[in-house]
Amino acid sequence: MIQKQEYDKSYFQGKESRYSHNGGYSDYDTMKTINKELANKVFDRFQLKGKKVLELGCAKGFLIKVLRDLKVEAYGIDFSEFAVNCSKIKQYITLGDVRDFNQPIFLENKFDLILSFNFLECIPEENIIDLVNNLNKIVYQQIHRINVEVNSIFYNQKSIKWWKELPWKPRTILFNSLKEAVQ
Repeated sequence: MIQKQEYDKSYFQGKESRYSHNGGYSDYDTMKTINKELANKVFDRFQLKGKKVLELGCAKGFLIKVLRDLKVEAYGIDFSEFAVNCSKIKQYITLGDVRDFNQPIFLENKFDLILSFNFLECIPEENIIDLVNNLNKIVYQQIHRINVEVNSIFYNQKSIKWWKELPWKPRTILFNSLKEAVQ
């Protein structure tokens, strides 16, 4: 079971945070530079101008901000109250759990693209099939970075082959590196 307290201030900004070595989530300028490169590649690859995009596990919304600067109608969802409250663009972020599809963000919207980066691995295996089936109902195309490295913060450490065998809708891209995603 995912514990919300695992994604509190210490996770995003604490000295023991896996992100603290380079500013990570606490340093908007550092993340903006990283996300600008990523956003530009995704924007070009998927021709996102004027399209509607949802990022799962968006944290403070750094990627959403950059996409919105590119004129993408970008939104996010995250269940970390700390991250959402720290966001400079919280009006575009839903505080909620992606496993609960009875939220307005899911019930009232269809998206051209849903994306996530190092997020799906944080969802327990018993919830993955339902999540995939629900995402397939509200999206045209998906792109997810799956981290297959052994990492103690991930609940679901499976091979990329395992992930690709799930009942994804056609037009879903699963990748382990940015280079794979934007080819």
